[in-house]
Amino acid sequence: MKRIAFVLLAVLAVSTHALAASFTVTLEADLIDLNAGNGFCNVLPQAGPGPCSLRAAIIEANALAGTDSIALQAGQVIVLSQDGDDEDSAYSGDLDITGNTQILFLASGERPLVDVNSLERAFDVISGNLTLIGFVITGGEMTANAGSVGGAINIRSGAGIVQLSLLRFEDNLAVAGGAIYNNGDSTTVSACDFRHNLVPAPYILSGGAAIYNRGGLVIDHSSIWQSVTEFEDDATAIVNLTSDGRSLTVSNTTIAENRIGISSNQDSPLYVVNSTIAANSQIGVFISGTGGFFQMRNSVIAKNAEDCQISDEAVLNLDRYNMDSDNTCELSAGSSNYPGVEPYLTPLKRHGQFTAASWPLTISPMLDSGHPVVGAIGCEADDQYFVDRPIDFDGNGNARCDVGAIELDSDVIFFDPFDRY
Repeated sequence: MKRIAFVLLAVLAVSTHALAASFTVTLEADLIDLNAGNGFCNVLPQAGPGPCSLRAAIIEANALAGTDSIALQAGQVIVLSQDGDDEDSAYSGDLDITGNTQILFLASGERPLVDVNSLERAFDVISGNLTLIGFVITGGEMTANAGSVGGAINIRSGAGIVQLSLLRFEDNLAVAGGAIYNNGDSTTVSACDFRHNLVPAPYILSGGAAIYNRGGLVIDHSSIWQSVTEFEDDATAIVNLTSDGRSLTVSNTTIAENRIGISSNQDSPLYVVNSTIAANSQIGVFISGTGGFFQMRNSVIAKNAEDCQISDEAVLNLDRYNMDSDNTCELSAGSSNYPGVEPYLTPLKRHGQFTAASWPLTISPMLDSGHPVVGAIGCEADDQYFVDRPIDFDGNGNARCDVGAIELDSDVIFFDPFDRY
């Protein structure tokens, strides 16, 4: 938890340097601010502060300079109801972001929930920096036409730094990016959980039921699982289709129980670090096109119907302590890799944590088999659950990190093994 607190402080330090105004959401009803720009959040026709809805706070923040902070409260259920299309000022439809804004839940208690109620999407990031921390987004639906993107969040090319942390995305639907469509240059998704986000059936492979990335995106310490169509068929979790030097990086993350874990297309760069891609019903990682680039280190792709499909024209950098279970990921060319190895993973579960993971069993060859150093060329400094690496699991005095998203603590031998299932 100390490491999580440090990460949150770092996120806030980036985005609070020009703090302008602070609002606390006191009203769950989806009402507008009646005097935008006066510095007060108020849904009533009176001067000064008053009842403050999330929509009203965003309208006020968009009208003010600097970085404005909006605090949510424990247990709030905010259901969007202001119907309206093609409006970019947050007065109807989705909650449009046009200024530097933070929307935060940092207290104890039940996480707030933003329920889009199939109205549209939750957030449309048009411009400015945005930080979202600590709540649940559900019920987004963007399926009116082929341009309907971002069931929970749409990040446009004009967006600034977007930082999403400790969010849960569930049951959001879009043609592309069931939960998130990213076209921004600098987006980070950290310690987030994506479960049961959806695309319409015709987009089962191409839609990216969790995330569709067209920009610069880093995903870390997260889980992305059980992505489906509206008919509950498994769907592709992440689609990566970037250009102009932008890329997708996935670290300390579990991607499991989807149809395809990651589909990276054309010349899109993909970097996978200390991650676990497992139990996907069709393919773990699919690299297509003529100019794709795929770099992976200290990661495991295993127990998928087929671990990898990689274009012959793709540029690969994989000799970095990686493991697959069926020898389809072209790991045999690397002297440090573990091709065609049974990893002995537990079934996917949250294990009492915020995100889901598949743990290595105590007999797993993943243990103490990662890169011998920690740092830029080696293992990540911590695992998906912010446990410091490396842990000398076998106690031989030669501490090396584990392959994959989880660093197994030696104390696990004192637990009932079924606790890990």
